[in-house]
Amino acid sequence: MRELYAWFMVFYVPVSLCVFALAYVAGWVARGVSDRETSTPSNTTGGAR
Repeated sequence: MRELYAWFMVFYVPVSLCVFALAYVAGWVARGVSDRETSTPSNTTGGAR
């Protein structure tokens, strides 16, 4: 049982970190794309809020 727990931690921790990093990067890229799309002066007032 202890070996199973060790393997679970060995695989679960890096996978969870990778998923968190991918989600963070995806959110950052989505914000960058949305900021670029709404860079026109008519949309800057309501986009950030």
